[in-house]
Amino acid sequence: MAGILAGTKVWLVVVMVFFVLGCPTAGMTQTDPPAGAIVAERPNLVVGDTWVWTYGTEKFAGEEGDNLLFEHNITFKRYRTRDLNLVKTISAEGKATGLRDPHSGFLQFPLFVGKSWSHSYENNGIPRGSNYSVKAYEQISVKAGTFMAFRVEGEDKRLDRPYGILISYWYSPQAKAIVKFEGVDGSNLQSLPGWQYELVRHSPVEGQR
Repeated sequence: MAGILAGTKVWLVVVMVFFVLGCPTAGMTQTDPPAGAIVAERPNLVVGDTWVWTYGTEKFAGEEGDNLLFEHNITFKRYRTRDLNLVKTISAEGKATGLRDPHSGFLQFPLFVGKSWSHSYENNGIPRGSNYSVKAYEQISVKAGTFMAFRVEGEDKRLDRPYGILISYWYSPQAKAIVKFEGVDGSNLQSLPGWQYELVRHSPVEGQR
């Protein structure tokens, strides 16, 4: 009997060590790239840089406080973090929409294959959670051309629902932006309207290409 109890204690210790040490990235952010890895640092934007996506146009207008300001479809303003994550959109009438508190969390620089992170935020007051992992650095072709890009996969979900949105996107250091984005319903794997777009044209300020 004593031998059985001793064996049980050893087994419990092994299990505890596995959960404490065997899953070191669970709920954590991996921030250090391995030696020799290709790394995308936070982009250096220039006022006037313009991107045209299938959903609309954004033009970098400068900094405002801790955020970057973009002119969106001429009449709107979009505020993003320095990692390009959406914070809010302001209409021509000054109405705030699409409020993300603190931000959407899609990107976290530097990017490199193997990096993973988790993010919690509110979308118009509704709690959401997300997690992402950089899967590959690969070539992708979109309407704007062919780019080398980091493919990131993850899930974004409301905390009160069992299924979220399964996300894949490609970030190109050359374009300084996400050049393709795909989101599908995790419950049925159907494409979601508004969660599908790609870059049509990138117009950097002359001399900054």
